[in-house]
Amino acid sequence: MLFVIAIVLVLCLILFGDKLLKKNPVPFYIAGIILTIAVSVISQTEYMHTMPEFISGYIIGIFSKGSFATALWCVVMLAGALPDGSAAIKKIMPIRGELSILASAVTMSHVITYGIQYIKTLSNNISLGRSFTSEFIMTCIVVILLVLIMLPLAVMSFKKIRRKMNPKTWKKIQRTAYLFYALIYLHIMILYVPQARRGMTDKYISILVYSLVFIGYAAMRIRKYLLKKNPDKSLISGAACGISAAVLIAASGIFSFGRAHETMTNILTTEGIKPEVTTVSENTSAVFSELTTESEEISDDTETTPAEENPVTEESTPEQNPEVSEEPEYIYNNGTYTGTAYGFAGDITVTITIENDVITDVKVLTDGDDPEYYEPAIDYILPQIKKSMSPDVDAYSGATYSSHGIIDAARQALSQALK
Repeated sequence: MLFVIAIVLVLCLILFGDKLLKKNPVPFYIAGIILTIAVSVISQTEYMHTMPEFISGYIIGIFSKGSFATALWCVVMLAGALPDGSAAIKKIMPIRGELSILASAVTMSHVITYGIQYIKTLSNNISLGRSFTSEFIMTCIVVILLVLIMLPLAVMSFKKIRRKMNPKTWKKIQRTAYLFYALIYLHIMILYVPQARRGMTDKYISILVYSLVFIGYAAMRIRKYLLKKNPDKSLISGAACGISAAVLIAASGIFSFGRAHETMTNILTTEGIKPEVTTVSENTSAVFSELTTESEEISDDTETTPAEENPVTEESTPEQNPEVSEEPEYIYNNGTYTGTAYGFAGDITVTITIENDVITDVKVLTDGDDPEYYEPAIDYILPQIKKSMSPDVDAYSGATYSSHGIIDAARQALSQALK
């Protein structure tokens, strides 16, 4: 899980680099900016899809997917909720501002990478007259709000700027960080809940982990506030906050729970599924009916041997061996056909091989869509298309645009194969 790896990296940064970060943070800021530029550029090139999965998924993915930035924000967030005087707060608080600036820098790698994809999707959907999903609209709104809140907070985290501001004004503006943290959690839930409810176990686990962090922070922060107001009721306030957090975490798990579906084979190439077809001619049905009627007329008192029950003769009447029905007419030509359509952030190409109205092979290629979205969509959609021999199938919730791209490309390929 990328978030867990990111948390470990951030903790290592704090443990071994806190003094350097406090004394001279500029190299860290420059490194964050360079990382953002590099990840943003690489993510938009074709090389991203030809790299080893470890590099694209972990080394680049930990920044492009926002995992490292989220881990930094979580540390900054939790620092304000830790007990006063604790070892952790003494370690983090002196560099909290520097961590916030670094977090803002690396957050932009996620914003730029996916922002470009969302702009492409926005433009494509408008040109095609395609409606927008509620998840897409909500994600756009939440991300815009996050950036609008984050940038001023990052600027005010520089010590030189902070010293020039009125302390009360600075503190009031800094309180918008609470809304910022809530929006991060909302952003995660919007993206992961649809996929978790589809049965993706890793997304379900991610929701529980993030819920534990963010809801746990809220409970700790409220408890700390109540203790300042009335220290004598520390036990009651702690119990109340703990119970509330547990209930909310459990509720998030129940809300996002999805029954795990059977793993569908192959992501990019799937084997053919030949549907069972039974053809019974009118002549065969008539003979079967006649034989059944004759068997019912046999007297119960008549003893028959197994051979008599199923007599085998060298010469059979035409009625007992009706002619096999003619080969059914096929609606598709045999061969391989290709279709291309736009998915979430790039073209998706579907290649279909057909033999006697059975799809024997399907290949899906894309030069832009995010594997995190289009791979589950492929797993969900292709078996439906192969079984029904039709592109009129359900889209995968949580990857609607990638699903439309796969379905539209398959529709093109199948339309070319029609006789």
